Amino acid sequence: MFDPHRRTMELLPLACLCLVSCSAMTSADGNGPVVITVDEDSVAMLPCSLSTKQNIESKLFDWKKVGEKGEGKKDVFMYDAGSLRDSARSGQDQQFDGRVSHFRDELKHGNASILITKTKVADSGDYTCDFLEPSQSLQPIQTSHIKLLVGAAPEPSVTILDETKDWVLLQCVVRGASPKPEVQWQDSEGKVISAKEPQVTERGGSYDVILQATVTKTSNYSCVSTQEEINHQIHSSRMYVSLNGAASKPIFEILDQTADGVLLQCVVRGASPKPKLEWQDSEGKVIPAEEPQVTERGGSYDVILQATVRKTDRYRCVSTQEEINHTTYTENLVTVNGPVVITVDEDSVAMLPCSLSTKQNIESKLFDWKKVGEKGEGKKDVFMYDAGSLRDSARSGQDQQFDGRVSHFRDELKHGNASILITKTKVADSGDYTCDFLEPSQSLQPIQTSHIKLLVGAAPKPFVKILDQTKDWALLQCQVLGASPKPKVEWLDSAGNVLLAEDPHISERGGKFYVTLNVTVTKTDHYRCVSTQEEIGHRIDSETFLHLSEPPGDPNTGLIVAVVVAVSLLTVSGCIIAVLVVKYKKVKRDKNSRKDPVSQTESTHPLRESMSNS
Repeated sequence: MFDPHRRTMELLPLACLCLVSCSAMTSADGNGPVVITVDEDSVAMLPCSLSTKQNIESKLFDWKKVGEKGEGKKDVFMYDAGSLRDSARSGQDQQFDGRVSHFRDELKHGNASILITKTKVADSGDYTCDFLEPSQSLQPIQTSHIKLLVGAAPEPSVTILDETKDWVLLQCVVRGASPKPEVQWQDSEGKVISAKEPQVTERGGSYDVILQATVTKTSNYSCVSTQEEINHQIHSSRMYVSLNGAASKPIFEILDQTADGVLLQCVVRGASPKPKLEWQDSEGKVIPAEEPQVTERGGSYDVILQATVRKTDRYRCVSTQEEINHTTYTENLVTVNGPVVITVDEDSVAMLPCSLSTKQNIESKLFDWKKVGEKGEGKKDVFMYDAGSLRDSARSGQDQQFDGRVSHFRDELKHGNASILITKTKVADSGDYTCDFLEPSQSLQPIQTSHIKLLVGAAPKPFVKILDQTKDWALLQCQVLGASPKPKVEWLDSAGNVLLAEDPHISERGGKFYVTLNVTVTKTDHYRCVSTQEEIGHRIDSETFLHLSEPPGDPNTGLIVAVVVAVSLLTVSGCIIAVLVVKYKKVKRDKNSRKDPVSQTESTHPLRESMSNS
């Protein structure tokens, strides 16, 4: 017989990943639904809590799926003071029969969230969670709205397959999408560009789509995947293509990862002149790398550079072409033997995953959760399970910070699952956690330890756009929405220099901060907006490429130059003619003098002139 609780926990890691990567995102005005995105045949957690956080074990809450195209609402799950509508026999819609469960141990904290297992594309849509008062004609006292997207396409993967000095062949790949997505290539203006016929394959109801396009001009290109049936659209990161020989943005890849290090690879294709590649750490120090692999095709160069790193840091691959004064780079955070990272909003539920690698029954075992201390503090006791005995309250030895907010999955212990839930999450909960499986007979030495990093209120990826642009400058805007604690936002150029920006516009709503930062730039470059929350050790950025055209010349310049040249030519010509005339007259006089020297002498002798007159 199908056991929804067992199935739920078998898929717990996937649900956790969903919670991390697709955590609730409200609309900019705060009134939109929470959006949850999951794969088919996985687990969806739909969040809902009473705003007062009071105990709802004796209350009534009702989950429904909003009908489409004139259909009525569908009954998904109802809890009524311990009675459940959780099967078709009890009135649940047939679509959800045996696939929905709630968090029984969390009712006392006002948590009415549910899990839907074996998710289907048909589950996509809008859901409501109503808290009802039976004495008031079942009128909702609070309603939450949740949007579920099942099978939504992941971010497209884009690569350069081939290139010459005249064209570049781009490829976009969308994998595991359901329903089948429409895939398009767009240029920097959002115009759809001509592409080849898409290559579509289907596997188990999910679609893989490959779309290639040949481009012939320098621009930023992106690939867009659209699934109209579930109202989902996602863009790839922008790919800058340069057809004047300048190297495009390097491709950053992780080739291999072990407990000791991570092998990184940087690829630049079709660059001319030949670029110099370097790997740098977050401080800008060049790190040792292998010999670059260089190939030449028709005067353009492909360069591959690999390096092994052994510590967690932000690494960048830098491509430099000194001959044309061009530098570009790609940067990413690389975690070496690092923890699982869980990101949630404030005042929500965080699921911290931990399972014994052997999956053996741990009902008679001991496992211990602790939060690693900061700034010299000792570890904090979060939760302990010891063969049925619990440390789950301040009275039992739990740290006061977590009193009454931590629970485990009792039914999953037999599968080796020691995961916990932390409710009413706070910024102070952010930090590093350990989950130790211990053997009492061996001086409480851990036989296995898991590391988890929790970020509460971490800022989402900044949103950057161009507000205004002329031939001389561009006004860039960066927005970070719904972050807590308040983030520090900066604009950086490709060299990592902080730019002088306007004063940030900051607003606060419900403990979350919304930050807008504008900056005016005056040169072509890659620009990056960086959001930093030092209190929780979180940093995230977005990058955009800006091209400013060289200012055209003054339209009167040509005429002025022509007039100046003409006047100069006339002046020179006049001087030459004058010199020639003077020289001609002189030559003529000299000739006349040679023809009649006596006459010239007589006429100029004073004595003879006197006698002639007498």
